[in-house]
Amino acid sequence: MKTIFAFAVASLLSISSLAFAQTSEQWRPLSNTLFVLQSQEKADLLLGANVDSRTNDLAINVFDFGGKLCREGEDQSVSDAMPISINGQMVRFISGCINGTRILQPSSPSGKKFLNDAVASGQPVVLDEGNNRPLHYPGTNLSAVRSKLRAARDAL
Repeated sequence: MKTIFAFAVASLLSISSLAFAQTSEQWRPLSNTLFVLQSQEKADLLLGANVDSRTNDLAINVFDFGGKLCREGEDQSVSDAMPISINGQMVRFISGCINGTRILQPSSPSGKKFLNDAVASGQPVVLDEGNNRPLHYPGTNLSAVRSKLRAARDAL
């Protein structure tokens, strides 16, 4: 569990700028090891995709770039977070702050699989932190993102 979180941290730390690259794709690169998908509401919570070093497959996490829970430049150890509803299913999460960005990850293997499968299904995904403002992420095809992330991972 902490290995995937550590990889998400490493991906975040490799970002030279939080400015999004201009592309026509819904998933946008923040670095060559991290792509993000923004909700239709343009909220601060973005879905992030990177390669899990243990499974060599895509891992989906949630990145909070709003700075409301993590101060700029702040690092905070991993702790339990409130459950988040994913397409109506409550999933437990852990979170931590890395350089002022809050990273959330399902805390169990079944929760990780549920989030990964929901995003990989190509169907829209709805996240709700329980604040009566659900976030709607469009259905997407992850093939191109997976290929780009694997190519970056396999670079010489």
